[in-house]
Amino acid sequence: MQQDRCGRRAGELLTDGRLWIDGYFTTQQGCEPPLHAQDEWLTSFLVSKPSWHLNGDQLTLTSAGTTISLLDRKIAEHDFPLDGTRWKVDTVIIKDGDLRRHHHRAEAAWVTFDGERLTGWTGCNELSGTVTRTSTALTFTDVVTTDRACTGETAEVETAILTTLRADVTYTIDHNCLTLLTPTGTGLDLTAVR
Repeated sequence: MQQDRCGRRAGELLTDGRLWIDGYFTTQQGCEPPLHAQDEWLTSFLVSKPSWHLNGDQLTLTSAGTTISLLDRKIAEHDFPLDGTRWKVDTVIIKDGDLRRHHHRAEAAWVTFDGERLTGWTGCNELSGTVTRTSTALTFTDVVTTDRACTGETAEVETAILTTLRADVTYTIDHNCLTLLTPTGTGLDLTAVR
């Protein structure tokens, strides 16, 4: 499975010296036009059955005069630390960890972790609380916010943030992306903004 900010694409990978993806599908997340065009171009490239060559950590794909060189992200870009990073809420995960909704009109919301302390901004209210953790899970307690009325998409984002932070969540960090998932499959995608 491959994921970018526009959606996810998946299929069964078959090889015979060429990259061949069987049963290919993509999700639709309503990307902005430039990202949508890029997403369509990448989809066309991947289904064109490009040839591939792996040299160490570098994968090279070639098709119809176009060459894409990919370096394992874990080598090229290290994961941001959970603590001390300002994590901006990008996407609300609304079902089973797969259906995501972007809120383009919402005020920017963020959270920051510092040991056992959680602080943040819901888009219209300050928030704080405590957090305990394992290497894969976070448990939030005493999460409180100021009491300003939120409206529109900002209110929807605030509700999603508070719902997520009032549950035990699993978390993963992939370079600059933090994903928080509740046991019901809802949650948040966040991006490091330092």
